[in-house]
Amino acid sequence: MIDISLDDFGMPKSAKGLNVCIVSYSRILKRESVSLKAALQACGFRVSFAGDMDGLMKQFADGWYPGGRYTLLTKLKVKSYFLLSSMLRKRDCSKESYYLLINSGGNHQWFHEAAQLKLHEMGASDRLYFYDIERNRISKYEKPVLGYLEYHVSWHCNLKCKGCDHYSNLYDKPLFGDMEQYRKNLLRLRELFDHIEQIRLLGGEPFLNRQIGDFVKATKDVFPDTDLRIVSNGLLIPGLGRDLLELLRGYGVTVDISNYPPTAKILGKIKQVLTDAGIPFEITPQIREFRYILGSKRTNRMHRTFRHCPLRNCHFLHDDGRLSMCGIPIFYDAAKDKLKAEREVGDSDWVDLYRAADGYEVLEKFSKAIPLCDYCVDVRENAFFPWQGQYTQELRDEDVPGFVKPARG
Repeated sequence: MIDISLDDFGMPKSAKGLNVCIVSYSRILKRESVSLKAALQACGFRVSFAGDMDGLMKQFADGWYPGGRYTLLTKLKVKSYFLLSSMLRKRDCSKESYYLLINSGGNHQWFHEAAQLKLHEMGASDRLYFYDIERNRISKYEKPVLGYLEYHVSWHCNLKCKGCDHYSNLYDKPLFGDMEQYRKNLLRLRELFDHIEQIRLLGGEPFLNRQIGDFVKATKDVFPDTDLRIVSNGLLIPGLGRDLLELLRGYGVTVDISNYPPTAKILGKIKQVLTDAGIPFEITPQIREFRYILGSKRTNRMHRTFRHCPLRNCHFLHDDGRLSMCGIPIFYDAAKDKLKAEREVGDSDWVDLYRAADGYEVLEKFSKAIPLCDYCVDVRENAFFPWQGQYTQELRDEDVPGFVKPARG
């Protein structure tokens, strides 16, 4: 039984009798939602549900990986996204309601960002609360919450995958993130957002950076409650020192393993090291193929591509203070001197953290297609190619079978 009280809302006892609207997107949470409703009713609230999104955007709910396929089921769930606007206006969720977004512990962040924007539009953002199932805690934030953030601890990689959409396979010299700039940018993010639900340190291969422990500390200093993760191909994990492993465990870091063919060969060792160190980890299904992301020519269907994009919640932070909806614009801009294909990219493809008025301005920017989306390959085209490591050339359109296949309607 969930144990909460009016104090968890920071409300006086006179708040009894007010409406609380529970906003969820997955039937996985049905039991938790029922328990939460009972607990709220015990506090004297009238409780309604904003609707059940039934696993909407499955590639986010269950985790997207490069070898993932776009299915008809996913297509139907993606289309369901457009029910969000009307959903919050139904089920007795009036302007007089308090709204409670449920944090499922999964990749729900895209949904929370969309819901915040809708409630802000309705003038109800001051009555928005977050309920964290794992901590059994209700949080009220004065400023908006950013759902997700990525940052390159290392731009280069030890695996150099063919068609890497970070272009890490093209960096022939070590290039690391700037620790002081990262800390400065985190502090600026803290001025715009009260909380970031999940931050992932990645690359390239992040464990190539011997300062990675400092990046972990800086992240948790500024956003102590964030779900902090390191994304790695795992090849260096068996050789990590005890001090670093203890630091990762102490700061509650989860390691996300991208299971490439070389990784699969030593997966037992990787699991053993992390298990012995008490570090939680998650492993993708084995990655046998990649999807072609950024084509060299305009498609003239940027909005349609954006609607179905599995990467649009992968917000990326650059050391120079740029924040992009996904990492693709910044990855391309940083590597364009290494590429033959030329695309138009510029200030319209990202946000300058130091010019943004507030967090809602950032969320609004990320809710719409950007110009570079017009070069992206529609996920429905299934432009996949076999995985290959130690590939240091630029991938071209003609190298990808099926790329020229037109998108289905």
